[in-house]
Amino acid sequence: MHGAIPMCAGIFVTDHLGPAALAAGMQIADGEQFGLHSLRSSMATWMVSIDEIDVKTAQGNMRHAGPEIMLRSYAQVVTDEMHDMQARWFENCGLSVGQNLLPENAGSDAIQ
Repeated sequence: MHGAIPMCAGIFVTDHLGPAALAAGMQIADGEQFGLHSLRSSMATWMVSIDEIDVKTAQGNMRHAGPEIMLRSYAQVVTDEMHDMQARWFENCGLSVGQNLLPENAGSDAIQ
């Protein structure tokens, strides 16, 4: 409708977010779910666990009524111990952990 009415979330993901993710190098397998919930979960996890932003600030950024919704439904715990364990598991399976695709100045020392 050329901006006459707001775009629904499904069309936004299909027409814009999905192609942008693929162009950025993200691999989305056929049948794999990808959309705004994935984006919001990644964003909440990054803010709280990786960048260590105050939970109340992250909750406001996510536009939730309270921090418990964001923490219960979106954010996941990520620790250095979890990163190390995952890297060891991949190595034991004969797989490479891969390279960090974040820019050098991405902010936190927690991302390796």
